[in-house]
Amino acid sequence: MTLPMIMSCGMYYSLPGLRDLCHAVKSRNDDAFTDAAEWLSRVIDKYNLEGYSVIPIPNHSGRAEYTLEILKRLRRLRSIRICNILVGTAHATQYDAKKAGTKLSLNDYGFELRGDIPFNRAILFDNVIGSGNTYFSAMKTIGFETSLLTLAQTHSTSYYVNQWSKFE
Repeated sequence: MTLPMIMSCGMYYSLPGLRDLCHAVKSRNDDAFTDAAEWLSRVIDKYNLEGYSVIPIPNHSGRAEYTLEILKRLRRLRSIRICNILVGTAHATQYDAKKAGTKLSLNDYGFELRGDIPFNRAILFDNVIGSGNTYFSAMKTIGFETSLLTLAQTHSTSYYVNQWSKFE
């Protein structure tokens, strides 16, 4: 089975409760981590992702923090392997960069690999995909195209397919 580029719980702005859940996760709300894992467990089931290796994308701190915590809770519900092998440099959040009228570049993320890449059945994970730049930068760093598991997406998957084809 070929996986779609983006596998999410739904659309950020239109699925009731999803936007609030994403904000609560970023605020490091303990209950939100558990709720996020439960929402994601349904995506794991839908796409038959048990047994996959999931690589959390680092937060703006340069480390996988809330993304890693969600995956730890998801691992209690479904059989996944967490591969915390991607690190980056601390950088502005996408939201802050957008407010400032700037855009983060590939160099701003400073992504590096710190471990072996699980080529077989590996996917990336982030809490939300907006512009796609964080996801695309992570794919460039790991060196191969792979799907993204995410709580929410702000655009259709076809939008991200199109953006990836233009990504530099």
